[in-house]
Amino acid sequence: MAASYPTAVKVFTSRNSGDVISQAHVNDLQDEANAIESGLLTGIAHAVSPDGDVTRALGTSAKRWLHPSGTAAAPGVAVGATGVGVYSSGANALEFGTAGIKAIGIDSTQFIDSPTQPRCVAYHNTTQVVVAGNADALALNSEEIDVSAMHDPVTNNSRVTIPTGGDGLYLVLGQSQANWGSGNTCQADVRIRKNGATNLATATVVNSGAAFALVTLHTSTLVALVATDYIELVGAPATSNCTYGSATVAYATRCSVVKLW
Repeated sequence: MAASYPTAVKVFTSRNSGDVISQAHVNDLQDEANAIESGLLTGIAHAVSPDGDVTRALGTSAKRWLHPSGTAAAPGVAVGATGVGVYSSGANALEFGTAGIKAIGIDSTQFIDSPTQPRCVAYHNTTQVVVAGNADALALNSEEIDVSAMHDPVTNNSRVTIPTGGDGLYLVLGQSQANWGSGNTCQADVRIRKNGATNLATATVVNSGAAFALVTLHTSTLVALVATDYIELVGAPATSNCTYGSATVAYATRCSVVKLW
């Protein structure tokens, strides 16, 4: 017999211990229970999203909520505000958006990407002389990568600055070729410096003979940084003046700052 719900609720007669329970009795009860369950779930779907953005897919054994794919501006699953939530840009892809733009994504190969995560690679396309005894910030007049406007190649171009909202753990990599000229002795440093005052890491070469006058120095560090903090590479030679960097990219003064977390 067909279920009565939702137009009515079927009334079942109480059974006594001596009554015969037939298959039809059990089937009627099951049909009515299934109809009530289905109706309640549909009602919940409409209560959650009366405009129809959320639909319910029923399988033979599993039930799930099936949402539209959506976009970054209008996520399939919105949280608290328009443009904040979860959506899918394609087959087997899942993205999280905030402020109407993609913040982080997982593609069909399970690779993770974040188009807005702060990161910068800046370098100097020529050389810079640092006088013996000085510790000078090394210029970075060119860029390969600059997400979140961390670097200005003209104004204060030695600095890579943490953007607003960019507080977190950063990986900093620095390199520069040091050349103090054949026949001179020198200790040459390349340092990673924070906010013009704190040295975080140093690479050093010491030469006491005339033949060894050219070397490329590399240094790196992990550091917690907050908005407006800035990172510089510093050249610091002793005894002899030193020429830092190169017009050749592989040996140039180069600073990379990447937000990890």
